[in-house]
Amino acid sequence: MSSFTTIKELDDLWDTRCCLEAVAARLAANFITDSDIRRLRVLCRRRERAAELNDVRGVNQADIAFHRHIVTMSRNLVIQHVFGSTRLLERVFEMRGDNFLYDVDLERSAFGHHQIVEALNRRDPELSERLVTQHIQAAKVRALEPLDGKAQPSRAKVRTKKKRKTEGNSGSEQ
Repeated sequence: MSSFTTIKELDDLWDTRCCLEAVAARLAANFITDSDIRRLRVLCRRRERAAELNDVRGVNQADIAFHRHIVTMSRNLVIQHVFGSTRLLERVFEMRGDNFLYDVDLERSAFGHHQIVEALNRRDPELSERLVTQHIQAAKVRALEPLDGKAQPSRAKVRTKKKRKTEGNSGSEQ
């Protein structure tokens, strides 16, 4: 099981993952290749097949590989280092354990794995970032709700270039 012991620590873990992976998706949209898209689609199908067989471990392995590939495609060495050195994805999945089953409704939602792949395939950084954020926040609520009964998506927003430009024009620099 995870070394995180409080709801607050678990909540922070999910929020950290969300912020970093959303930025990774934004960056990956600029570097992704057709081969990367094929790999992500294979991982989606592998995950679905494992779910059909009620193979929770297989679902989790394909899910980790999917998200790790997004981080790798970002070509951001710092994000890759943080994910690798902290085992961020593995810790999230360890915390979920065997109780976190594949959710057909989540996969069919506007921010499921296939939709993330399509946003990346369109080379759309903003959409890729937004879908990954929504995807991870929905998974966070599903994972933490049984533990505390009141898990909420993060209020933190990932700032996009468009928003930064708007803020810069209004004279409010941070």
